[in-house]
Amino acid sequence: METKNLPLTEFQCLLDDLSIHSANHLIEAEADLMQTSFLLGEAIERLTTSFMQINYAIQSQHDAFEKLMQDQAVPTNNIQKFTEFRDQINTEINAVVTGLQFQDLTSQLLARTMKRLNGLRDVLSGLSSEDEHQPTESDHDAVATLLKKVNESLSLRSSALQAGMRQQVTQKHMGSGDIELF
Repeated sequence: METKNLPLTEFQCLLDDLSIHSANHLIEAEADLMQTSFLLGEAIERLTTSFMQINYAIQSQHDAFEKLMQDQAVPTNNIQKFTEFRDQINTEINAVVTGLQFQDLTSQLLARTMKRLNGLRDVLSGLSSEDEHQPTESDHDAVATLLKKVNESLSLRSSALQAGMRQQVTQKHMGSGDIELF
């Protein structure tokens, strides 16, 4: 009975290429996440500054109205209406600024995702063989042993990655109110 040779060389090339291409794509994904994080931070900073300036302008406008009304002897109930409007606007602006603080949460989620991508790249790098003692294509037992080693390596690296990843951000939406940042 004739035994067939296993295409071990081709299989190893496949694993090497998978490792290399996966690593390259993961590096690009990390770069995209870093750019997203930077742009998000910059946008939120600008929005927060703008809302604070709006709040300051409204407060200044209210102060000017209040002085004008006092100088013109406007009835108290009219002054009270303007005060209520100002207070409502202040409350809304403060709510917006608080909402913009989700940058902390998103930054942590992005950092966690980048850590996971790094770990995945490390896991996939285990597919690439640097072992000088490659079995021959006709040595089925040695090939099976090699595949078992690759599988065990992937499992160990994946388990190590999972162990290093704990749930960092428990808040599911902005209104939930339970924030666990670290």
